[in-house]
Amino acid sequence: FFSCIMAMDMEKLNRLAKGMARSKNVMDTAKEIRDDYMTTLEGLEGEARTVAMQPIHERSAVKLLNIAKEYGGIYNKAGQFAASLRGPIPKIYTDTLAELTDKAPFKPFEEIDKRFHQEFQKSAKELFAEFDETPLAAASLAQVHKAKLEDGRTVAVKVQYPGLAEQIEADLEVIATLLKMNSDQLPFDMMWLLNDFRGYLQKECNFKGEAANAAKVAEQFTYHNRVYVPQPVEDFCCETVLTLEFAEGCNRVNDLGFLAKHKIDPMQVADVVNEVSSTMVLVNGFIHGDPHAGNVYVRPHPDKELGGAQVVVLDHGLYHDLNDETRKSLCELWQACVLGNIKEKNRLCEKFAGPMAHFFPLLLSQWFVQDITISEGADLAAGRYYQNVDLQEIAKFLGGMEHQKSILGMLHSTGYTRFLLQDLGYPEYARLEATSKAALAGLDPGVLQALRGSKEPEALARLQKYEGEVTAALTALHRRNLWYGFLYLLWTRKVHILLVVLPLLLLIGAYFWASRAAPGLTRP
Repeated sequence: FFSCIMAMDMEKLNRLAKGMARSKNVMDTAKEIRDDYMTTLEGLEGEARTVAMQPIHERSAVKLLNIAKEYGGIYNKAGQFAASLRGPIPKIYTDTLAELTDKAPFKPFEEIDKRFHQEFQKSAKELFAEFDETPLAAASLAQVHKAKLEDGRTVAVKVQYPGLAEQIEADLEVIATLLKMNSDQLPFDMMWLLNDFRGYLQKECNFKGEAANAAKVAEQFTYHNRVYVPQPVEDFCCETVLTLEFAEGCNRVNDLGFLAKHKIDPMQVADVVNEVSSTMVLVNGFIHGDPHAGNVYVRPHPDKELGGAQVVVLDHGLYHDLNDETRKSLCELWQACVLGNIKEKNRLCEKFAGPMAHFFPLLLSQWFVQDITISEGADLAAGRYYQNVDLQEIAKFLGGMEHQKSILGMLHSTGYTRFLLQDLGYPEYARLEATSKAALAGLDPGVLQALRGSKEPEALARLQKYEGEVTAALTALHRRNLWYGFLYLLWTRKVHILLVVLPLLLLIGAYFWASRAAPGLTRP
């Protein structure tokens, strides 16, 4: 231990000490929150417990927000992830932590300007014709300023926080030490997850890589006039500074007030968002790692004649690559789930999820419940399907994912997109219908071109036939889900209301049936 300490330079030792202090404060806050729940709720049951829990949620969410804002880095990242979750954690947490996606605390200009001196040997004021010292947005790794080039172009300048890489590395070292110390108590080796997370953060901290990703994605979506990816201005880019075209008039894609103000149809926006996501996964195999509301924006289309909306996709630091075999298998899985091919679905789920194969389709859509039990179906209708998963099964699943990391990345990305679509009020039926087309397009290049405007007769015929099959299958799925919802109704306290109302409904129904059967029958 002492030889390790002596081998460290004082600067690194100081960073690790600060990382340990941050980690201790986070654990102390977690303990404080846990004790708050236990003490406040002790002895309470039913409605009294539910009422008492809401204030605890509120003050606990604020505590977590403050921790993330104070420490930034991986703690801000964790808060962003929590803000994207729906169902597993109370809504007050997601609403409170959503601030971290683009309204994190920003650094003063004097501190940020050090980056420009370090990278360009000039102040930002010297490098640009104009540079707004107040940032437009701030998140976990960087903040964004509006600027103007000498040629008059307006740009967005993304500047990485000074000292960020060193802080992240110190925090990860502390977590790695804790994992090693407690390895015998963990359900599986979690070091690969941490190393993977470290790799992702290193990619996100390299803005040259982000510039290359942005150029690649823009090329992939040149066919779509309702998708815009701001392009880098190469002379003003380096590993810690990224300068992009400025997208005027944007707002978060799930801001319904903004959409209403500009008379933009949320369903049109949702169609585009879903198409971008499904195309990335099932056609291109190149998947945006963080498509949360702070990275997906919308604006009135700049082409006034075209009208409607244009979706602006930002933050291209992290992408997940699917090899062609995996991508095609995902296309086949989507088709099997939608069309009800249970044998093929089970084969592919076993390939992707092993011991979690039974529940893997539900990670794609809660509609994919073709072969679960009645009790599981009722729980699904109540939003409780994740409670039926055994912890050891989850451990085996995550342990097995070490060699299929791209699948975890895909699930993470599509989870973000599903939450955005829910915010926009997009029906699950519409999402599945559109994604099913992307699945076919990912396997059939002719259909892909047909979806993009080609008039090739055979491809159009294949697409039309498939659309009919999907419509029939989704209608059957919808009916089945209504049945599961009815079962859930029976299994809750609502059954008492149902037992009172149902006989009355049956009598009314019988009366009207008798009236039709015997036209001469009249009411007394």
